[in-house]
Amino acid sequence: MFEYDRDLIKNPHLIPNTTQVPTFLIDVVMPIISNPTTKVMLFLVRKIYGWGKEKDLISLSQIQKGTNLSRISITRALQELEEKKVILKIKHKKGNKNLPNEFMFNERLPGIALTKFFREKPNN
Repeated sequence: MFEYDRDLIKNPHLIPNTTQVPTFLIDVVMPIISNPTTKVMLFLVRKIYGWGKEKDLISLSQIQKGTNLSRISITRALQELEEKKVILKIKHKKGNKNLPNEFMFNERLPGIALTKFFREKPNN
């Protein structure tokens, strides 16, 4: 087995170069969403939880590049995740110009709030 230096990562509960996916998203959400929506959801998990964040500004073009889906498929997938209250979207504008939307997972879903535990630094 490979070894790693625990001092190199923020939290010893996580393995470096991995992204934890809340079990609730896999066990409960994934079976009730479409395949393109699953791809978008996993991409959002990577961009948000993979970088230890609670929310992030993510453009459609980033999602398109990361999932290889069309813009219309991405828009439908995001709409499906919003309708099922899996994600929350905050729209940003500057004057007449649209900026990337900010996405976060709904902290009220079971299992999502628990992911905060893994993003916090241990008390050493």
